Amino acid sequence: MTTNRPTGRDERPTRPARRSLAAVLAAVGVLALAASVATPSASAGPDPADPSIIVTQTINGQVAGTSPGLTVAEGSTLSLVATVTNASPYALRSVSVTSGGDDPYRPYTCPQTTLAPGESMTCTLERLAPLPGRIAWAAAEVRGVYEDGPVGPRTQSADSYAHVDAPATDTGLALRKSINGDDANTAPGVAVAPGSTMAITFEVTNTSANPLHDIKVTDDTIGASDISCPSSYLEAGTSMTCTATLPAPAPGTTHTDHGYVIGNDYVDFWYATDVAHAWSVGAPVDTTTVPSGPWTLPNAPITVPAAATAPVSTTTSTEAGDTTTTLATTTTGTADGTEATTATATVPGAAVQGGSRPAGPASLARTGAESGPALWFGAALLTAGAGLVLAARRRRVLV
Repeated sequence: MTTNRPTGRDERPTRPARRSLAAVLAAVGVLALAASVATPSASAGPDPADPSIIVTQTINGQVAGTSPGLTVAEGSTLSLVATVTNASPYALRSVSVTSGGDDPYRPYTCPQTTLAPGESMTCTLERLAPLPGRIAWAAAEVRGVYEDGPVGPRTQSADSYAHVDAPATDTGLALRKSINGDDANTAPGVAVAPGSTMAITFEVTNTSANPLHDIKVTDDTIGASDISCPSSYLEAGTSMTCTATLPAPAPGTTHTDHGYVIGNDYVDFWYATDVAHAWSVGAPVDTTTVPSGPWTLPNAPITVPAAATAPVSTTTSTEAGDTTTTLATTTTGTADGTEATTATATVPGAAVQGGSRPAGPASLARTGAESGPALWFGAALLTAGAGLVLAARRRRVLV
Protein backbone atom coordinates (compact mmCIF):
# COMPACT_ATOMS: atom_id res chain seq x y z
CA MET A 1 0.00 0.00 0.00
CA THR A 2 1.37 3.35 -0.97
CA THR A 3 1.09 6.26 1.43
CA ASN A 4 0.90 9.74 -0.09
CA ARG A 5 2.82 12.45 1.88
CA PRO A 6 2.57 16.15 1.22
CA THR A 7 5.28 17.35 -1.00
CA GLY A 8 4.98 21.16 -0.03
CA ARG A 9 6.67 23.01 2.94
CA ASP A 10 4.89 22.84 6.27
CA GLU A 11 3.28 26.36 6.83
CA ARG A 12 3.31 26.11 10.61
CA PRO A 13 6.22 27.97 12.32
CA THR A 14 8.79 25.87 13.95
CA ARG A 15 9.28 25.93 17.72
CA PRO A 16 12.44 28.10 17.61
CA ALA A 17 10.64 30.62 15.41
CA ARG A 18 7.75 30.88 17.86
CA ARG A 19 10.16 31.55 20.70
CA SER A 20 11.87 34.34 18.78
CA LEU A 21 8.55 36.01 17.98
CA ALA A 22 7.51 35.93 21.67
CA ALA A 23 10.80 37.51 22.69
CA VAL A 24 10.35 40.33 20.17
CA LEU A 25 6.80 41.03 21.34
CA ALA A 26 7.93 41.08 25.00
CA ALA A 27 10.72 43.53 24.22
CA VAL A 28 8.34 45.85 22.40
CA GLY A 29 5.96 45.74 25.38
CA VAL A 30 8.74 46.61 27.83
CA LEU A 31 9.84 49.55 25.69
CA ALA A 32 6.28 50.87 25.41
CA LEU A 33 5.80 50.63 29.15
CA ALA A 34 9.07 52.43 29.83
CA ALA A 35 8.15 55.16 27.38
CA SER A 36 4.77 55.70 29.04
CA VAL A 37 6.44 56.06 32.45
CA ALA A 38 9.19 58.38 31.23
CA THR A 39 6.84 60.67 29.28
CA PRO A 40 4.03 62.17 31.44
CA SER A 41 0.64 62.13 29.85
CA ALA A 42 -1.10 65.40 29.12
CA SER A 43 -4.10 64.14 31.08
CA ALA A 44 -2.04 63.13 34.12
CA GLY A 45 -2.69 66.48 35.86
CA PRO A 46 -3.19 70.22 35.38
CA ASP A 47 -0.73 72.25 33.37
CA PRO A 48 2.03 73.69 35.56
CA ALA A 49 1.74 77.33 36.57
CA ASP A 50 3.98 79.69 34.64
CA PRO A 51 5.67 82.32 36.84
CA SER A 52 6.04 84.60 33.82
CA ILE A 53 2.27 85.11 33.80
CA ILE A 54 1.28 87.39 36.68
CA VAL A 55 -2.35 87.48 37.86
CA THR A 56 -3.83 89.64 40.61
CA GLN A 57 -7.50 89.92 41.57
CA THR A 58 -9.69 92.17 43.72
CA ILE A 59 -13.25 91.86 45.07
CA ASN A 60 -15.13 95.16 45.17
CA GLY A 61 -11.82 96.94 44.70
CA GLN A 62 -10.02 95.23 47.59
CA VAL A 63 -7.40 92.49 47.72
CA ALA A 64 -8.81 89.53 49.68
CA GLY A 65 -6.45 86.64 49.10
CA THR A 66 -6.81 85.06 52.54
CA SER A 67 -9.92 83.20 53.72
CA PRO A 68 -12.50 84.15 55.02
CA GLY A 69 -11.72 87.28 53.02
CA LEU A 70 -13.72 90.43 52.49
CA THR A 71 -16.91 91.04 54.48
CA VAL A 72 -19.80 91.71 52.08
CA ALA A 73 -23.53 92.34 52.37
CA GLU A 74 -25.93 89.44 52.14
CA GLY A 75 -27.53 89.23 48.68
CA SER A 76 -25.11 91.76 47.16
CA THR A 77 -23.27 91.44 43.83
CA LEU A 78 -19.50 91.02 43.93
CA SER A 79 -17.34 92.73 41.33
CA LEU A 80 -14.25 90.66 40.41
CA VAL A 81 -11.38 92.36 38.58
CA ALA A 82 -8.42 90.26 37.37
CA THR A 83 -5.25 91.93 36.03
CA VAL A 84 -3.13 89.71 33.76
CA THR A 85 0.48 90.60 32.88
CA ASN A 86 2.78 88.82 30.41
CA ALA A 87 6.20 89.06 32.08
CA SER A 88 7.88 86.67 29.60
CA PRO A 89 10.03 87.63 26.57
CA TYR A 90 7.51 85.91 24.24
CA ALA A 91 4.14 86.97 22.93
CA LEU A 92 1.26 85.20 24.71
CA ARG A 93 -1.54 84.09 22.37
CA SER A 94 -5.06 82.67 22.86
CA VAL A 95 -5.30 84.17 26.33
CA SER A 96 -8.47 83.34 28.26
CA VAL A 97 -9.60 83.93 31.87
CA THR A 98 -12.24 81.73 33.48
CA SER A 99 -13.56 81.36 36.99
CA GLY A 100 -12.56 78.56 39.30
CA GLY A 101 -13.16 77.97 42.98
CA ASP A 102 -16.76 77.35 44.01
CA ASP A 103 -18.24 78.96 40.87
CA PRO A 104 -16.21 77.37 38.02
CA TYR A 105 -16.11 77.63 34.23
CA ARG A 106 -17.54 81.13 33.88
CA PRO A 107 -15.63 83.32 31.42
CA TYR A 108 -14.29 86.73 32.40
CA THR A 109 -14.76 89.62 30.01
CA CYS A 110 -11.35 90.58 28.58
CA PRO A 111 -10.46 93.28 26.00
CA GLN A 112 -8.06 91.08 23.99
CA THR A 113 -6.64 87.57 23.57
CA THR A 114 -2.97 88.43 22.90
CA LEU A 115 -0.42 89.97 25.21
CA ALA A 116 2.93 91.27 24.02
CA PRO A 117 5.96 90.91 26.34
CA GLY A 118 5.42 93.20 29.34
CA GLU A 119 1.81 94.00 28.39
CA SER A 120 -1.15 93.84 30.82
CA MET A 121 -4.93 93.76 30.55
CA THR A 122 -7.88 93.85 32.95
CA CYS A 123 -10.71 91.30 32.88
CA THR A 124 -13.98 91.46 34.84
CA LEU A 125 -16.70 89.17 36.19
CA GLU A 126 -19.65 89.49 38.57
CA ARG A 127 -21.06 86.93 41.00
CA LEU A 128 -23.44 86.82 43.97
CA ALA A 129 -22.33 87.06 47.59
CA PRO A 130 -22.30 83.76 49.48
CA LEU A 131 -24.98 82.69 51.92
CA PRO A 132 -24.31 83.44 55.60
CA GLY A 133 -22.08 80.75 57.01
CA ARG A 134 -20.38 80.07 53.66
CA ILE A 135 -17.32 81.52 51.96
CA ALA A 136 -17.18 82.65 48.34
CA TRP A 137 -13.99 81.34 46.69
CA ALA A 138 -13.34 83.21 43.47
CA ALA A 139 -10.39 81.99 41.41
CA ALA A 140 -9.26 83.73 38.20
CA GLU A 141 -7.61 81.06 36.01
CA VAL A 142 -5.53 82.21 33.02
CA ARG A 143 -4.50 80.06 30.05
CA GLY A 144 -2.50 80.87 26.93
CA VAL A 145 0.30 79.68 24.60
CA TYR A 146 3.59 81.31 23.73
CA GLU A 147 4.53 82.34 20.23
CA ASP A 148 8.09 81.13 19.49
CA GLY A 149 8.46 80.15 23.14
CA PRO A 150 8.01 77.05 25.30
CA VAL A 151 5.51 74.61 23.79
CA GLY A 152 2.20 73.79 25.47
CA PRO A 153 -0.47 75.63 27.43
CA ARG A 154 0.72 78.15 30.02
CA THR A 155 -1.45 78.74 33.11
CA GLN A 156 -1.64 80.89 36.23
CA SER A 157 -4.35 81.79 38.78
CA ALA A 158 -5.23 84.11 41.65
CA ASP A 159 -7.67 83.44 44.51
CA SER A 160 -10.01 85.81 46.34
CA TYR A 161 -12.47 85.20 49.17
CA ALA A 162 -15.56 86.87 50.66
CA HIS A 163 -18.07 86.13 53.40
CA VAL A 164 -21.25 87.56 54.92
CA ASP A 165 -20.97 88.57 58.57
CA ALA A 166 -24.44 87.40 59.66
CA PRO A 167 -25.92 84.41 61.52
CA ALA A 168 -25.74 81.32 59.34
CA THR A 169 -28.98 79.97 57.89
CA ASP A 170 -27.40 76.87 56.37
CA THR A 171 -24.01 76.06 57.78
CA GLY A 172 -21.55 73.22 57.83
CA LEU A 173 -19.46 74.55 60.73
CA ALA A 174 -20.17 75.75 64.25
CA LEU A 175 -17.77 77.51 66.63
CA ARG A 176 -17.98 78.11 70.38
CA LYS A 177 -15.24 80.30 71.84
CA SER A 178 -14.77 80.34 75.63
CA ILE A 179 -12.58 82.15 78.18
CA ASN A 180 -11.70 80.17 81.31
CA GLY A 181 -14.52 77.75 80.42
CA ASP A 182 -17.16 80.50 80.13
CA ASP A 183 -18.89 81.14 76.79
CA ALA A 184 -18.76 84.87 77.66
CA ASN A 185 -20.87 85.96 74.71
CA THR A 186 -22.42 88.92 76.53
CA ALA A 187 -20.31 91.91 77.60
CA PRO A 188 -18.59 92.52 79.94
CA GLY A 189 -18.13 88.75 80.00
CA VAL A 190 -16.24 86.63 82.51
CA ALA A 191 -14.34 88.22 85.43
CA VAL A 192 -10.62 87.41 85.52
CA ALA A 193 -7.84 88.21 87.98
CA PRO A 194 -5.43 91.01 87.05
CA GLY A 195 -2.11 89.66 85.84
CA SER A 196 -3.48 86.16 85.25
CA THR A 197 -3.34 84.11 82.04
CA MET A 198 -6.70 83.43 80.39
CA ALA A 199 -7.35 79.95 78.95
CA ILE A 200 -8.97 80.31 75.51
CA THR A 201 -10.77 77.36 73.87
CA PHE A 202 -12.36 77.04 70.43
CA GLU A 203 -14.85 74.17 70.09
CA VAL A 204 -15.27 73.37 66.38
CA THR A 205 -18.14 71.16 65.15
CA ASN A 206 -18.79 69.79 61.65
CA THR A 207 -22.55 70.23 61.26
CA SER A 208 -22.60 69.26 57.57
CA ALA A 209 -23.36 65.85 56.07
CA ASN A 210 -19.86 65.47 54.62
CA PRO A 211 -16.30 65.34 55.96
CA LEU A 212 -14.61 68.75 56.15
CA HIS A 213 -11.01 69.38 55.12
CA ASP A 214 -8.48 72.21 55.57
CA ILE A 215 -10.07 73.40 58.82
CA LYS A 216 -8.34 76.49 60.19
CA VAL A 217 -9.06 78.47 63.37
CA THR A 218 -7.99 82.12 63.64
CA ASP A 219 -8.60 85.02 66.01
CA ASP A 220 -8.45 88.80 65.67
CA THR A 221 -6.24 89.09 68.79
CA ILE A 222 -4.38 85.78 69.04
CA GLY A 223 -1.92 84.86 66.29
CA ALA A 224 -2.75 81.81 64.18
CA SER A 225 0.55 80.16 65.18
CA ASP A 226 -0.44 80.47 68.87
CA ILE A 227 -3.65 78.44 68.41
CA SER A 228 -3.21 74.67 68.74
CA CYS A 229 -5.69 72.28 67.04
CA PRO A 230 -5.51 68.47 67.09
CA SER A 231 -6.48 68.13 63.41
CA SER A 232 -7.51 69.96 60.25
CA TYR A 233 -10.10 67.29 59.33
CA LEU A 234 -13.49 66.44 60.84
CA GLU A 235 -15.96 63.73 59.97
CA ALA A 236 -19.62 64.72 59.69
CA GLY A 237 -21.14 65.40 63.10
CA THR A 238 -17.82 65.34 65.01
CA SER A 239 -16.07 68.04 67.03
CA MET A 240 -12.61 69.06 68.21
CA THR A 241 -11.24 71.65 70.65
CA CYS A 242 -8.43 74.07 69.85
CA THR A 243 -6.59 75.92 72.64
CA ALA A 244 -4.64 79.12 73.25
CA THR A 245 -3.72 81.50 76.08
CA LEU A 246 -3.90 85.27 76.46
CA PRO A 247 -2.87 87.71 79.24
CA ALA A 248 -5.74 89.14 81.29
CA PRO A 249 -6.66 92.77 80.60
CA ALA A 250 -5.38 95.54 82.86
CA PRO A 251 -7.29 96.13 86.13
CA GLY A 252 -10.57 97.88 85.54
CA THR A 253 -10.52 97.31 81.74
CA THR A 254 -12.30 94.87 79.40
CA HIS A 255 -11.28 92.54 76.57
CA THR A 256 -13.27 91.59 73.47
CA ASP A 257 -12.22 89.56 70.43
CA HIS A 258 -13.64 87.24 67.76
CA GLY A 259 -12.69 83.72 66.78
CA TYR A 260 -13.13 82.32 63.25
CA VAL A 261 -13.13 78.85 61.67
CA ILE A 262 -13.15 77.84 57.99
CA GLY A 263 -13.30 74.48 56.20
CA ASN A 264 -14.56 72.83 53.02
CA ASP A 265 -15.95 69.57 51.68
CA TYR A 266 -14.43 70.14 48.20
CA VAL A 267 -17.77 71.59 47.06
CA ASP A 268 -18.83 74.16 49.65
CA PHE A 269 -16.61 76.38 51.75
CA TRP A 270 -17.92 76.91 55.27
CA TYR A 271 -17.32 79.67 57.79
CA ALA A 272 -18.32 80.39 61.42
CA THR A 273 -17.43 82.98 64.07
CA ASP A 274 -17.99 83.57 67.78
CA VAL A 275 -17.16 86.39 70.21
CA ALA A 276 -15.98 86.31 73.84
CA HIS A 277 -15.61 89.04 76.49
CA ALA A 278 -13.65 89.37 79.73
CA TRP A 279 -13.02 92.05 82.33
CA SER A 280 -10.34 92.40 84.97
CA VAL A 281 -11.32 92.74 88.64
CA GLY A 282 -9.97 95.75 90.55
CA ALA A 283 -9.73 99.51 90.22
CA PRO A 284 -7.55 100.99 87.50
CA VAL A 285 -3.90 101.26 88.46
CA ASP A 286 -2.69 104.83 89.11
CA THR A 287 0.35 105.08 86.89
CA THR A 288 1.29 108.62 88.06
CA THR A 289 4.93 108.76 89.13
CA VAL A 290 5.32 109.98 92.75
CA PRO A 291 8.76 111.30 93.85
CA SER A 292 10.39 109.40 96.70
CA GLY A 293 10.84 112.50 98.93
CA PRO A 294 11.64 114.35 101.08
CA TRP A 295 9.49 117.00 99.53
CA THR A 296 10.48 120.70 99.81
CA LEU A 297 7.76 123.33 99.71
CA PRO A 298 8.41 127.04 99.00
CA ASN A 299 9.27 128.98 102.17
CA ALA A 300 7.09 131.90 101.16
CA PRO A 301 5.26 133.78 103.93
CA ILE A 302 1.75 132.54 104.53
CA THR A 303 -0.57 135.02 106.24
CA VAL A 304 -2.22 133.55 109.30
CA PRO A 305 -5.86 134.65 109.36
CA ALA A 306 -5.93 134.91 113.19
CA ALA A 307 -3.29 137.65 113.16
CA ALA A 308 -5.27 140.41 111.54
CA THR A 309 -3.44 143.56 110.53
CA ALA A 310 -3.93 146.32 113.08
CA PRO A 311 -4.94 149.78 111.82
CA VAL A 312 -2.17 152.28 111.16
CA SER A 313 -1.85 154.91 113.89
CA THR A 314 -0.31 158.39 113.61
CA THR A 315 1.04 160.42 116.59
CA THR A 316 2.35 164.01 116.78
CA SER A 317 5.38 165.08 118.83
CA THR A 318 4.47 168.29 120.74
CA GLU A 319 8.12 168.94 121.43
CA ALA A 320 9.38 169.14 117.81
CA GLY A 321 6.17 169.36 115.87
CA ASP A 322 7.12 166.39 113.67
CA THR A 323 4.60 163.82 112.59
CA THR A 324 5.46 160.14 113.18
CA THR A 325 3.78 157.09 111.69
CA THR A 326 3.41 153.75 113.48
CA LEU A 327 2.97 150.61 111.33
CA ALA A 328 0.77 147.75 112.49
CA THR A 329 2.30 144.51 113.71
CA THR A 330 1.59 141.50 111.40
CA THR A 331 2.27 137.88 112.33
CA THR A 332 2.90 135.50 109.45
CA GLY A 333 3.53 131.77 109.12
CA THR A 334 5.86 129.85 106.81
CA ALA A 335 5.63 126.47 105.16
CA ASP A 336 7.85 124.87 107.77
CA GLY A 337 5.41 125.78 110.56
CA THR A 338 7.40 128.67 112.15
CA GLU A 339 6.09 132.17 112.70
CA ALA A 340 7.61 135.49 111.65
CA THR A 341 6.64 138.85 113.23
CA THR A 342 7.07 142.22 111.59
CA ALA A 343 8.24 144.69 114.27
CA THR A 344 6.67 148.15 114.66
CA ALA A 345 8.68 151.39 114.62
CA THR A 346 8.14 155.15 114.93
CA VAL A 347 10.18 157.54 112.78
CA PRO A 348 10.22 161.34 113.13
CA GLY A 349 9.42 163.59 110.27
CA ALA A 350 6.63 164.08 107.83
CA ALA A 351 4.15 161.32 107.17
CA VAL A 352 5.28 158.72 104.62
CA GLN A 353 3.77 159.36 101.22
CA GLY A 354 1.32 156.68 100.24
CA GLY A 355 0.63 155.40 103.74
CA SER A 356 3.26 154.80 106.39
CA ARG A 357 6.92 154.54 107.29
CA PRO A 358 8.69 152.66 110.08
CA ALA A 359 8.44 154.26 113.52
CA GLY A 360 11.11 154.33 116.24
CA PRO A 361 11.29 155.03 120.00
CA ALA A 362 9.80 158.31 121.22
CA SER A 363 13.27 159.64 122.23
CA LEU A 364 14.32 159.71 118.60
CA ALA A 365 11.73 162.37 117.93
CA ARG A 366 13.84 165.17 119.60
CA THR A 367 15.52 167.63 117.15
CA GLY A 368 18.55 168.68 119.35
CA ALA A 369 17.36 172.29 120.03
CA GLU A 370 18.49 172.01 123.74
CA SER A 371 22.30 172.16 122.81
CA GLY A 372 22.17 175.57 120.98
CA PRO A 373 23.38 178.00 123.84
CA ALA A 374 26.44 175.89 124.65
CA LEU A 375 27.51 175.88 121.03
CA TRP A 376 27.23 179.68 120.76
CA PHE A 377 29.26 180.19 124.03
CA GLY A 378 32.12 178.00 122.77
CA ALA A 379 32.29 179.88 119.51
CA ALA A 380 32.59 183.23 121.36
CA LEU A 381 35.50 181.98 123.47
CA LEU A 382 37.36 180.74 120.36
CA THR A 383 36.91 184.10 118.67
CA ALA A 384 38.23 186.09 121.71
CA GLY A 385 41.29 183.85 122.02
CA ALA A 386 42.14 184.27 118.36
CA GLY A 387 41.92 188.09 118.73
CA LEU A 388 44.35 188.11 121.69
CA VAL A 389 46.91 186.03 119.78
CA LEU A 390 46.87 188.43 116.80
CA ALA A 391 47.31 191.53 119.05
CA ALA A 392 50.40 190.05 120.75
CA ARG A 393 52.13 189.40 117.43
CA ARG A 394 51.59 193.00 116.31
CA ARG A 395 53.29 194.39 119.49
CA ARG A 396 56.42 192.33 118.88
CA VAL A 397 56.73 193.69 115.40
CA LEU A 398 56.54 197.34 116.59
CA VAL A 399 59.24 196.90 119.24
